Amino acid sequence: SILEHVARPFQYNIAQINLWEEANQLLRPVRHAGDDDYEQELAQTSSYGYKAGERFSGWIITHRTHLLVSNIETATQVRPKLDRGEFPMQSYLGVPLFADQNFLGTLELVSYKANSYQPTDVMVLETIASQAAIAIKNAQSFAEQQQRVEELSGLAEITRAIESTTDPYEL
Repeated sequence: SILEHVARPFQYNIAQINLWEEANQLLRPVRHAGDDDYEQELAQTSSYGYKAGERFSGWIITHRTHLLVSNIETATQVRPKLDRGEFPMQSYLGVPLFADQNFLGTLELVSYKANSYQPTDVMVLETIASQAAIAIKNAQSFAEQQQRVEELSGLAEITRAIESTTDPYEL
């Protein structure tokens, strides 16, 4: 999985993939790894998501570029969404996911240790994100094709039923 690949070069307490819902203008968490309490927090809030401009993830939506916060304690420009008492975040690194110039979502890392992520880490995570975006786009395309196949199969069954019936009242 994507997050397993991220664990090789990076140490994190929370890693998360969020996907963009164009219709709702919302970024929703779809995969995460790390802190089990965080996983439980997300499970309890099924409507959890990020709007443009809202906290770290929303900043990435708005600016469409990476966000590196080496020390959350001293950061003033943008703040995390979650309560830092429950999840003692100290460092954050997030990058956008793009496929064919289309914004798909974000790949984000959190560490409970300050200065865990450095500017040199951005390029590594962006490289992983570009490959992840291709995989995500391919999976989405495959799911869309499968849905179309199912719809066409249903139409074909209706057509066969109509063609096999000589009496219109049997329909």
